Amino acid sequence: MISREIVLSEQPAANLYGLTMLSDDRTQAKDVRDLYQCYKTAVHAEEGAVVPLYIGTKDYNTRSRDFTLFIAGNIQAPGLRPIMLPGGLYAHFPVRARFGYFWGAALRKARCHFYGFWLSHSDYEPRNIDYECHTQKTMLDSPEVERYFAIKKKAGR
Repeated sequence: MISREIVLSEQPAANLYGLTMLSDDRTQAKDVRDLYQCYKTAVHAEEGAVVPLYIGTKDYNTRSRDFTLFIAGNIQAPGLRPIMLPGGLYAHFPVRARFGYFWGAALRKARCHFYGFWLSHSDYEPRNIDYECHTQKTMLDSPEVERYFAIKKKAGR
C-alpha cells in the first residue's frame, strides 16, 4: 500500500559502503536478492541484522530500461566500495507491504505512482537516483519502508 502523502525535504549527503551491479526492470527482484546475499556475506550479518540498509537505483536508462542497482549501509568491510547518496531535495513517503514477501509489488506500485502520476503533476523533475531506507520498521508484522526520490525544480519554475 502506498501512502499518497508525499513529503518534500532536504536530505544531507550520506557516505555509505556497499555493492553495485547492472540490473533492469525484468531482473531487478532477483538481482536485489542476489546482491543482498553478497552484502550480508561481506558484512558477516545474520538475516535482519543489517539495518539501516539502503537499496536503490541510479542512472536509469528509459530506452534500455537498465540501471545501476546498489545495496549499501554504514558498515565498512572488505569487498564493499564507497557509495555516496547525494544531498539535496527528495520526495519521500512510506511504503507498506501487507506481508514481507509482497515488497516487490508494493515498491513497484510506489515507483509507478511517483513517476507516472505525482511527478507529471508537479513542478519537479527527477535527478535519476532513488532508494528505500530499511530500518527496524521493515521487520515488523506490518512492515514499512521509506522510499526516497531525488528531485529538482523544473527549469523556469
